[in-house]
Amino acid sequence: MLKIARDCGLYLTDEQEDFLLEVTAYNLKGRYPDYKQSFARKATRDFTATRIEQIKEMQQWLKAQVAG
Repeated sequence: MLKIARDCGLYLTDEQEDFLLEVTAYNLKGRYPDYKQSFARKATRDFTATRIEQIKEMQQWLKAQVAG
């Protein structure tokens, strides 16, 4: 996701870049069995709720950047 944002010429803060890297890692961890168990332990209800809210915020920000 970070590569796509950069390729689109978006200016991202360091925090936004780190967040996009983290979200991209979720996709990899979900695909590979070796990572699933360790990720499942990390993905508590609170962790997941927080990340979903952050993803929604990032989605709104990205939409505003593309529309702007």
